[in-house]
Amino acid sequence: TIKKGDMSKLREYRGKFDATVNLFSSFGYFSTDTKNEKVMRELISTLRPGGTLAIHVMNRDWLMSVFQPLGWSETAKAVKIEAHCYDSRRKFSQAHRIVIDKKTGKSSTHFHQIRLYSKPEMVRLMKKCGLKNIRVMGNYDGDQFNAATSSHPIYLGQR
Repeated sequence: TIKKGDMSKLREYRGKFDATVNLFSSFGYFSTDTKNEKVMRELISTLRPGGTLAIHVMNRDWLMSVFQPLGWSETAKAVKIEAHCYDSRRKFSQAHRIVIDKKTGKSSTHFHQIRLYSKPEMVRLMKKCGLKNIRVMGNYDGDQFNAATSSHPIYLGQR
């Protein structure tokens, strides 16, 4: 069974699953480490004893090696301009995006931020929240993690 819900409020799913997954760098969007830790605990709470949590996140070490503060791209329909900054104190990546529709000339603006984790930080958080037997894969193919080249590792831990 696949269930969809607010990852900060999973009370109704406590102890119901053998596996819980959080994919596509959708962990770290809350504004503080305390709130992100609460989300980790909520995700873990959905597991039965021995159940597995899988989290797929962007690797901060990799991103910092390819980081570009400014960028733009163009398609037949739109122009996208982005400005990125990294707050090293809070460990958040922030992005401001402007999208201009070529046909109408109208623009829209978007902002998002995400807490980026290094491998040691993510493993430490998972252990702190009660997971054990933590493994890290470099990608969906199960390759070995490499801090310099694993852009989006997958972390697995058992309750």
